Amino acid sequence: MKRHISLIISLFIISLLANAQSFDTISRDGMSNLNGFQGNRNLGLSDSIQNQHKEIPRGLKVWTIDERFGDRTAAQPDTVSELFMNTFFTTGLRGEYNSLGNLGSPRQNRIFIDRSEPSEFIFLAPYDKFIVPPSKFHFTSTLSPITNLSYSTAGDRTDGEDQFKALFAINAGKKWGFGFKFDYLYGRGYYSNQNTSHIDYTFWGTYTGEKYQANFLSSLNHQKVSENGGIANDAYITHPEIFNESFETSEIPTVLSKNWNRNDNQHIFFNHRYSLGFYRKVAMTKEEIEAKKFAIRSMQSQEADKARKKQWKKPRKMVKSLTKKSLTNAKRRKADPTMQR
Repeated sequence: MKRHISLIISLFIISLLANAQSFDTISRDGMSNLNGFQGNRNLGLSDSIQNQHKEIPRGLKVWTIDERFGDRTAAQPDTVSELFMNTFFTTGLRGEYNSLGNLGSPRQNRIFIDRSEPSEFIFLAPYDKFIVPPSKFHFTSTLSPITNLSYSTAGDRTDGEDQFKALFAINAGKKWGFGFKFDYLYGRGYYSNQNTSHIDYTFWGTYTGEKYQANFLSSLNHQKVSENGGIANDAYITHPEIFNESFETSEIPTVLSKNWNRNDNQHIFFNHRYSLGFYRKVAMTKEEIEAKKFAIRSMQSQEADKARKKQWKKPRKMVKSLTKKSLTNAKRRKADPTMQR
Protein backbone atom coordinates (compact mmCIF):
# COMPACT_ATOMS: atom_id res chain seq x y z
CA MET A 1 0.00 0.00 0.00
CA LYS A 2 2.76 2.47 0.98
CA ARG A 3 4.65 1.67 -2.22
CA HIS A 4 1.59 2.35 -4.37
CA ILE A 5 0.84 5.63 -2.57
CA SER A 6 4.45 6.77 -2.96
CA LEU A 7 4.33 5.98 -6.68
CA ILE A 8 1.13 7.98 -7.14
CA ILE A 9 2.54 10.98 -5.26
CA SER A 10 5.82 10.82 -7.24
CA LEU A 11 4.00 10.78 -10.58
CA PHE A 12 1.87 13.72 -9.44
CA ILE A 13 4.94 15.77 -8.45
CA ILE A 14 6.73 14.92 -11.73
CA SER A 15 3.72 16.09 -13.77
CA LEU A 16 3.64 19.38 -11.83
CA LEU A 17 7.37 19.94 -12.40
CA ALA A 18 6.99 19.18 -16.11
CA ASN A 19 4.16 21.69 -16.46
CA ALA A 20 6.12 24.32 -14.53
CA GLN A 21 9.17 23.79 -16.76
CA SER A 22 7.12 24.09 -19.97
CA PHE A 23 5.49 27.31 -18.78
CA ASP A 24 8.86 28.72 -17.71
CA THR A 25 10.30 27.98 -21.17
CA ILE A 26 7.42 29.78 -22.87
CA SER A 27 7.75 32.83 -20.65
CA ARG A 28 11.48 33.27 -21.37
CA ASP A 29 11.47 32.32 -25.04
CA GLY A 30 11.23 35.08 -27.64
CA MET A 31 11.23 35.50 -31.42
CA SER A 32 13.25 37.81 -33.67
CA ASN A 33 11.90 39.40 -36.83
CA LEU A 34 13.93 40.29 -39.88
CA ASN A 35 14.40 43.88 -38.73
CA GLY A 36 16.28 42.80 -35.64
CA PHE A 37 13.50 43.56 -33.15
CA GLN A 38 13.06 41.24 -30.19
CA GLY A 39 9.46 40.55 -29.27
CA ASN A 40 7.82 38.42 -26.62
CA ARG A 41 5.85 35.39 -27.85
CA ASN A 42 2.87 36.55 -25.80
CA LEU A 43 2.79 39.87 -27.70
CA GLY A 44 2.66 41.77 -24.43
CA LEU A 45 -0.52 40.02 -23.33
CA SER A 46 -1.06 39.11 -19.71
CA ASP A 47 -1.08 35.45 -18.79
CA SER A 48 -0.82 33.24 -15.71
CA ILE A 49 2.97 33.56 -15.69
CA GLN A 50 3.26 37.32 -16.01
CA ASN A 51 0.35 38.02 -13.67
CA GLN A 52 1.44 36.19 -10.55
CA HIS A 53 -1.22 37.88 -8.39
CA LYS A 54 -4.21 36.79 -10.42
CA GLU A 55 -7.19 36.31 -8.14
CA ILE A 56 -8.78 32.85 -8.06
CA PRO A 57 -12.47 32.69 -7.17
CA ARG A 58 -13.26 30.82 -3.99
CA GLY A 59 -16.59 29.36 -3.06
CA LEU A 60 -18.10 25.98 -2.27
CA LYS A 61 -21.71 24.92 -1.84
CA VAL A 62 -22.50 21.55 -0.28
CA TRP A 63 -25.89 19.93 0.20
CA THR A 64 -27.60 16.62 0.91
CA ILE A 65 -30.61 15.13 -0.87
CA ASP A 66 -33.77 13.65 0.53
CA GLU A 67 -33.99 10.25 -1.16
CA ARG A 68 -37.78 10.32 -1.46
CA PHE A 69 -38.73 13.89 -2.36
CA GLY A 70 -35.40 15.29 -3.57
CA ASP A 71 -35.33 18.28 -1.22
CA ARG A 72 -31.93 19.89 -0.89
CA THR A 73 -30.58 20.60 2.58
CA ALA A 74 -27.57 22.87 2.90
CA ALA A 75 -24.60 21.23 4.61
CA GLN A 76 -21.24 22.41 5.88
CA PRO A 77 -18.13 20.34 5.07
CA ASP A 78 -15.87 19.53 7.98
CA THR A 79 -12.60 21.38 7.34
CA VAL A 80 -11.57 21.95 10.98
CA SER A 81 -8.17 20.51 11.86
CA GLU A 82 -9.26 19.70 15.43
CA LEU A 83 -9.62 15.93 15.98
CA PHE A 84 -8.68 15.30 12.35
CA MET A 85 -6.64 12.26 13.35
CA ASN A 86 -9.76 10.69 14.89
CA THR A 87 -11.69 10.78 11.60
CA PHE A 88 -9.85 7.64 10.46
CA PHE A 89 -10.78 5.58 13.52
CA THR A 90 -13.54 2.99 13.22
CA THR A 91 -14.63 3.90 16.77
CA GLY A 92 -15.74 7.35 15.61
CA LEU A 93 -14.65 10.92 16.16
CA ARG A 94 -15.19 10.71 19.94
CA GLY A 95 -15.20 6.95 20.47
CA GLU A 96 -18.99 6.58 20.30
CA TYR A 97 -18.90 3.32 18.29
CA ASN A 98 -18.30 -0.25 19.37
CA SER A 99 -16.09 -2.19 16.96
CA LEU A 100 -13.64 -5.07 16.78
CA GLY A 101 -10.82 -2.55 16.97
CA ASN A 102 -9.41 -3.08 13.50
CA LEU A 103 -9.65 -0.38 10.86
CA GLY A 104 -12.64 -1.02 8.60
CA SER A 105 -14.21 -3.66 10.84
CA PRO A 106 -17.98 -3.71 11.56
CA ARG A 107 -19.22 -1.23 14.14
CA GLN A 108 -22.37 -0.07 15.96
CA ASN A 109 -23.19 3.18 17.69
CA ARG A 110 -23.39 2.98 21.48
CA ILE A 111 -25.98 5.78 21.55
CA PHE A 112 -29.26 4.22 20.44
CA ILE A 113 -30.93 7.41 19.16
CA ASP A 114 -27.90 8.18 16.96
CA ARG A 115 -28.04 4.88 15.13
CA SER A 116 -28.83 5.19 11.43
CA GLU A 117 -32.05 3.87 9.95
CA PRO A 118 -32.06 0.22 8.85
CA SER A 119 -30.56 -0.28 5.42
CA GLU A 120 -32.28 -2.18 2.62
CA PHE A 121 -29.38 -4.59 2.75
CA ILE A 122 -28.79 -5.26 6.46
CA PHE A 123 -25.30 -6.68 5.94
CA LEU A 124 -24.01 -3.24 4.90
CA ALA A 125 -25.31 -1.43 8.00
CA PRO A 126 -22.23 -2.20 10.18
CA TYR A 127 -19.97 -0.60 7.53
CA ASP A 128 -21.51 2.89 7.61
CA LYS A 129 -18.05 4.40 8.13
CA PHE A 130 -17.04 3.29 4.66
CA ILE A 131 -20.37 3.24 2.75
CA VAL A 132 -22.17 6.58 2.62
CA PRO A 133 -25.91 6.45 1.77
CA PRO A 134 -27.34 9.01 -0.72
CA SER A 135 -29.18 10.84 2.07
CA LYS A 136 -25.85 11.65 3.80
CA PHE A 137 -23.67 12.16 0.72
CA HIS A 138 -22.36 15.70 0.13
CA PHE A 139 -23.02 17.00 -3.39
CA THR A 140 -20.86 19.95 -4.41
CA SER A 141 -20.90 23.10 -6.51
CA THR A 142 -17.62 25.02 -6.57
CA LEU A 143 -16.31 28.21 -8.17
CA SER A 144 -12.87 26.67 -8.76
CA PRO A 145 -11.58 23.06 -8.87
CA ILE A 146 -10.99 21.43 -5.48
CA THR A 147 -8.66 18.53 -4.68
CA ASN A 148 -8.37 16.91 -1.25
CA LEU A 149 -5.87 14.12 -0.50
CA SER A 150 -5.46 12.43 2.89
CA TYR A 151 -3.39 9.45 3.98
CA SER A 152 -3.30 7.75 7.36
CA THR A 153 -0.94 4.97 8.40
CA ALA A 154 -0.04 3.17 11.62
CA GLY A 155 1.85 0.07 12.71
CA ASP A 156 4.07 -2.12 10.54
CA ARG A 157 3.71 -4.90 7.99
CA THR A 158 2.41 -7.30 10.64
CA ASP A 159 -0.39 -5.29 12.25
CA GLY A 160 -0.37 -1.97 10.35
CA GLU A 161 -3.32 0.02 9.05
CA ASP A 162 -3.50 2.30 6.01
CA GLN A 163 -6.20 4.48 4.48
CA PHE A 164 -5.92 6.75 1.45
CA LYS A 165 -8.67 9.16 0.36
CA ALA A 166 -8.79 11.32 -2.76
CA LEU A 167 -11.56 13.76 -3.65
CA PHE A 168 -11.86 16.00 -6.71
CA ALA A 169 -14.72 18.39 -7.49
CA ILE A 170 -15.19 20.79 -10.43
CA ASN A 171 -17.89 22.80 -12.15
CA ALA A 172 -18.56 23.17 -15.88
CA GLY A 173 -20.24 26.56 -15.76
CA LYS A 174 -22.62 27.76 -13.11
CA LYS A 175 -25.19 24.96 -13.39
CA TRP A 176 -23.18 21.76 -13.94
CA GLY A 177 -21.10 20.20 -11.16
CA PHE A 178 -19.08 16.98 -11.13
CA GLY A 179 -16.88 15.12 -8.69
CA PHE A 180 -14.98 11.91 -8.04
CA LYS A 181 -13.95 10.19 -4.81
CA PHE A 182 -11.57 7.28 -4.23
CA ASP A 183 -11.21 5.57 -0.86
CA TYR A 184 -8.82 2.69 -0.15
CA LEU A 185 -8.68 1.11 3.31
CA TYR A 186 -6.54 -1.80 4.45
CA GLY A 187 -6.20 -3.06 8.03
CA ARG A 188 -4.07 -6.10 8.89
CA GLY A 189 -5.38 -6.38 12.46
CA TYR A 190 -3.68 -7.06 15.78
CA TYR A 191 -5.15 -10.57 16.05
CA SER A 192 -5.00 -13.39 13.53
CA ASN A 193 -7.68 -13.73 10.86
CA GLN A 194 -8.82 -10.12 11.25
CA ASN A 195 -7.75 -8.49 7.98
CA THR A 196 -9.95 -5.91 6.24
CA SER A 197 -9.75 -4.49 2.73
CA HIS A 198 -12.19 -1.90 1.30
CA ILE A 199 -12.06 -0.08 -2.04
CA ASP A 200 -14.60 2.57 -3.05
CA TYR A 201 -15.07 4.44 -6.35
CA THR A 202 -17.71 7.17 -6.32
CA PHE A 203 -18.77 9.59 -9.06
CA TRP A 204 -21.44 12.29 -8.81
CA GLY A 205 -22.94 14.96 -11.02
CA THR A 206 -25.40 17.78 -10.39
CA TYR A 207 -27.43 20.24 -12.44
CA THR A 208 -28.85 23.35 -10.78
CA GLY A 209 -31.17 25.41 -12.95
CA GLU A 210 -33.78 28.00 -12.13
CA LYS A 211 -36.60 25.44 -12.24
CA TYR A 212 -35.00 22.10 -13.04
CA GLN A 213 -32.60 20.31 -10.67
CA ALA A 214 -30.96 16.90 -10.98
CA ASN A 215 -28.55 14.87 -8.84
CA PHE A 216 -26.73 11.71 -9.90
CA LEU A 217 -24.63 9.43 -7.69
CA SER A 218 -22.86 6.20 -8.61
CA SER A 219 -20.54 4.14 -6.41
CA LEU A 220 -18.72 0.84 -6.76
CA ASN A 221 -17.53 -0.88 -3.59
CA HIS A 222 -15.35 -3.91 -3.02
CA GLN A 223 -15.19 -5.19 0.58
CA LYS A 224 -13.34 -8.15 2.04
CA VAL A 225 -13.22 -8.89 5.77
CA SER A 226 -11.69 -11.84 7.57
CA GLU A 227 -13.80 -13.20 10.45
CA ASN A 228 -12.10 -14.88 13.43
CA GLY A 229 -15.14 -15.21 15.73
CA GLY A 230 -13.16 -13.90 18.71
CA ILE A 231 -10.32 -15.47 20.69
CA ALA A 232 -10.71 -19.08 21.79
CA ASN A 233 -10.24 -18.34 25.50
CA ASP A 234 -10.52 -14.99 27.31
CA ALA A 235 -7.91 -16.14 29.79
CA TYR A 236 -5.20 -15.43 27.22
CA ILE A 237 -5.83 -11.76 28.03
CA THR A 238 -7.46 -11.74 31.49
CA HIS A 239 -5.18 -14.32 33.16
CA PRO A 240 -2.07 -14.86 31.05
CA GLU A 241 -0.16 -16.15 34.07
CA ILE A 242 -1.95 -19.52 33.99
CA PHE A 243 -0.22 -20.42 30.74
CA ASN A 244 3.29 -21.79 30.58
CA GLU A 245 4.25 -19.57 27.67
CA SER A 246 3.43 -16.02 26.63
CA PHE A 247 1.53 -15.19 23.46
CA GLU A 248 1.65 -12.20 21.20
CA THR A 249 -1.72 -10.87 20.09
CA SER A 250 -1.23 -12.36 16.62
CA GLU A 251 -0.44 -15.77 18.19
CA ILE A 252 -3.55 -16.11 20.35
CA PRO A 253 -5.83 -18.88 18.97
CA THR A 254 -9.17 -17.76 17.54
CA VAL A 255 -12.48 -19.52 17.08
CA LEU A 256 -12.49 -19.28 13.27
CA SER A 257 -9.74 -19.37 10.67
CA LYS A 258 -9.74 -18.95 6.89
CA ASN A 259 -13.25 -17.51 7.06
CA TRP A 260 -13.84 -14.53 4.75
CA ASN A 261 -16.79 -12.22 4.26
CA ARG A 262 -16.69 -10.71 0.76
CA ASN A 263 -19.13 -8.17 -0.60
CA ASP A 264 -19.15 -6.44 -4.00
CA ASN A 265 -21.92 -3.86 -4.32
CA GLN A 266 -22.90 -1.14 -6.76
CA HIS A 267 -25.18 1.82 -6.05
CA ILE A 268 -26.83 4.17 -8.56
CA PHE A 269 -29.00 7.05 -7.39
CA PHE A 270 -30.70 9.63 -9.63
CA ASN A 271 -33.11 12.32 -8.53
CA HIS A 272 -34.57 15.21 -10.52
CA ARG A 273 -37.39 17.68 -10.08
CA TYR A 274 -39.06 20.54 -11.90
CA SER A 275 -40.41 23.42 -9.82
CA LEU A 276 -43.36 25.60 -10.80
CA GLY A 277 -43.41 28.98 -9.15
CA PHE A 278 -42.76 32.69 -9.51
CA TYR A 279 -39.71 34.94 -9.65
CA ARG A 280 -38.69 37.30 -6.90
CA LYS A 281 -35.58 39.27 -6.09
CA VAL A 282 -33.22 37.64 -3.62
CA ALA A 283 -30.18 39.28 -2.10
CA MET A 284 -26.91 37.90 -3.43
CA THR A 285 -24.63 36.08 -1.03
CA LYS A 286 -21.09 37.24 -0.32
CA GLU A 287 -19.64 34.44 -2.47
CA GLU A 288 -21.91 35.34 -5.41
CA ILE A 289 -20.92 39.01 -5.18
CA GLU A 290 -17.22 38.13 -5.22
CA ALA A 291 -17.77 35.78 -8.17
CA LYS A 292 -19.58 38.50 -10.14
CA LYS A 293 -16.79 41.00 -9.43
CA PHE A 294 -14.24 38.46 -10.59
CA ALA A 295 -16.17 37.88 -13.83
CA ILE A 296 -16.29 41.64 -14.51
CA ARG A 297 -12.54 42.01 -13.90
CA SER A 298 -11.83 39.04 -16.14
CA MET A 299 -13.92 40.53 -18.95
CA GLN A 300 -12.12 43.87 -18.61
CA SER A 301 -8.76 42.10 -18.72
CA GLN A 302 -9.75 40.25 -21.90
CA GLU A 303 -10.84 43.49 -23.58
CA ALA A 304 -7.53 45.13 -22.61
CA ASP A 305 -5.62 42.18 -24.08
CA LYS A 306 -7.55 42.46 -27.35
CA ALA A 307 -6.78 46.17 -27.59
CA ARG A 308 -3.07 45.58 -26.87
CA LYS A 309 -2.96 42.81 -29.44
CA LYS A 310 -4.53 45.09 -32.03
CA GLN A 311 -1.84 47.71 -31.36
CA TRP A 312 0.91 45.13 -31.80
CA LYS A 313 -0.43 43.98 -35.13
CA LYS A 314 0.03 47.38 -36.80
CA PRO A 315 3.87 47.68 -36.44
CA ARG A 316 4.29 44.02 -37.33
CA LYS A 317 2.36 44.49 -40.56
CA MET A 318 4.54 47.51 -41.34
CA VAL A 319 7.72 45.50 -40.67
CA LYS A 320 6.52 42.68 -42.90
CA SER A 321 5.70 45.06 -45.77
CA LEU A 322 9.08 46.82 -45.51
CA THR A 323 10.90 43.48 -45.37
CA LYS A 324 9.03 42.21 -48.42
CA LYS A 325 9.85 45.43 -50.33
CA SER A 326 13.57 45.23 -49.43
CA LEU A 327 13.75 41.60 -50.58
CA THR A 328 12.11 42.51 -53.88
CA ASN A 329 14.61 45.35 -54.46
CA ALA A 330 17.51 43.01 -53.61
CA LYS A 331 16.34 40.55 -56.25
CA ARG A 332 16.09 43.33 -58.86
CA ARG A 333 19.60 44.61 -58.09
CA LYS A 334 20.96 41.12 -58.39
CA ALA A 335 19.29 40.70 -61.77
CA ASP A 336 20.36 44.19 -62.99
CA PRO A 337 23.75 45.28 -61.48
CA THR A 338 23.42 48.73 -63.11
CA MET A 339 20.33 49.47 -61.01
CA GLN A 340 20.93 52.15 -58.39
CA ARG A 341 20.28 51.49 -54.76
